[in-house]
Amino acid sequence: EAITLRELCKTCNALFEWEDGPLLTAMRNGDLLLIDEISLAEDAVLERLGQDGGGLYRTARGDVVQVDAFLEDYAMLAEAFLALDEATEDPRWRAAAERMVAEAKVRFWNAERGGWFDTQANQSDLFVRSSSQGDGAVPSGSSTMLLALLNLAERTDDERYRADAAAAFRAISSSLAGNAVGMSKSMRALIVASQKMPEVLPAVAERPPAENPVRVRVMPAEGQGNWMLRFVIAPEMHVNAHDPGDSNLVGLDVLAMSGGSVAIDWPKGEPYRDEIMIHRGTLDLPITVTREDSDSTVVLKVVWQACTESVCLRPEQFDVEIPPR
Repeated sequence: EAITLRELCKTCNALFEWEDGPLLTAMRNGDLLLIDEISLAEDAVLERLGQDGGGLYRTARGDVVQVDAFLEDYAMLAEAFLALDEATEDPRWRAAAERMVAEAKVRFWNAERGGWFDTQANQSDLFVRSSSQGDGAVPSGSSTMLLALLNLAERTDDERYRADAAAAFRAISSSLAGNAVGMSKSMRALIVASQKMPEVLPAVAERPPAENPVRVRVMPAEGQGNWMLRFVIAPEMHVNAHDPGDSNLVGLDVLAMSGGSVAIDWPKGEPYRDEIMIHRGTLDLPITVTREDSDSTVVLKVVWQACTESVCLRPEQFDVEIPPR
């Protein structure tokens, strides 16, 4: 006789047992679910996890409420409040969403670059303030907050929300260009903005100050298998270093596609905003090529992304042939 998971769980010493909540129960039984009952959950969250200063705690167990909330906590609560505002037309939910966005800006906004950090500046257990932009099983706080800004801009016609959305889009433009699939909720925000308020998007008409923002030339160097890749980067432009310091950015790279392998001692680059590493002007990159045999032509793929001070262009690639000599 088959044993259900619920019955099996009752026979073990597990600390937790799954119980369907009101939403799943209603979906399973085909029942109606009152919005007013759902809204009680939001009140309970604020009562339980709200701080006197307007912020949030992240965890609660028994009488212990602790750990300052992360950006994603504020963002998802703002998203929930906006959903309630749309469903009930009760103005308190829009006001609650605006409070969450305002509190998040005080705690997480990156004033220098735009967008948000994941954590607050005063968290002593963190060495670096990250700014996650990828959306996995749980969407990032940045993408969720960006959609909240667009919703508030549309519903309130408040220019502050448009300005913050524009700054956030500028901050993620290079990451979004290089990893659209991994930033699905930010792509959703991009689609919403393009349809309803395209003025918040980086100007697509902006062009680099030169027809070819990056020119690549290969030159022989002294020593067996040694060559030089010279990158000439147009004025007012830069490219991300091989390790730019942010996993969401497209870094300079050289890949061996056929005919052998390539070894590179990557230069660190120069510091840019938020400790991002970049290259400007002319970069001479020494490489060492190992051929499969003496007559092989090694084909390399060079990848880079050029940026101005305000927007990043689509990543580019260039095939380089290293003939035998």
